[in-house]
Formats: sequence, C-alpha cells, structure tokens
Amino acid sequence: MNYLFTTESVSEGHPDKIADQISDAILDNYLAFDLHSKVACETFVTSGQVIIGGEVHSRARPDHHKIIRNLIKVMRNYFFAAYGHVGRNYQQGVTKTFTDISGNKEQRKVDLFTWEKTDVANDLSKLFKIK
Repeated sequence: MNYLFTTESVSEGHPDKIADQISDAILDNYLAFDLHSKVACETFVTSGQVIIGGEVHSRARPDHHKIIRNLIKVMRNYFFAAYGHVGRNYQQGVTKTFTDISGNKEQRKVDLFTWEKTDVANDLSKLFKIK
C-alpha cells in the first residue's frame, strides 16, 4: 500500500509553531490526568487571538485559558531573553499579506514522499526538521 507523507517547517517564532505548541500543551494536560483521553485539537493564532477547536473524549477537564496564557507568557519571555525584543509578528500574529511569502518574511519548506510502508517512514520528518 502506498502512502503520501508530508512535512512542513517554518522559522522560529512563526505563528504555526506557536499554534503547534499550544495544541501539544493541551494534549499533554489531558493525558497527564487521563491516560485514556482521545484529543483532536487544532489551534489558530492570529492578530492577538488564539482559537482552539476540535473533539475531546476524556474525564479530565483542564483549564484551556490557563494553559494557553502560561505557554504564551513562557514563549514571550524566551523571545525577549534570546533576542532582546519580541517581534511585531509574534505579538500581533500575521496580519499583513506579503507579496513574496517565500522570501524572508516567511520561510517554509514542504517535503512530499511516497513509499511503501516501512519502519523508517515515521522517522523521515526528523531528517528534514528545521529549528
């Protein structure tokens, strides 16, 4: 059976990375209190807003607002310590449309692979991971 495998990388501080970390934090919190949780969580970050949605089946009832606020506070402190400032796009989300999205404003890499199922398939994205 053939599979299509995709992987995407964006630069540090990009809203997609922030959204992924929020989704991961929410999932981790559910699993910390209920190992049998089933969580499908998507996060959208833009213009000073964080929108989460999805489906959850769990006995756990984490405080989503608290998780998101704490994570954003940690990330904000990290960017300030690492770079001496917090970039405009990090604070406000991506609100402008850039004419050349493949340039310096947004660096994106997408890799597509088709293969027959192998043991190595799950590790391929690690080979192409960009910080």
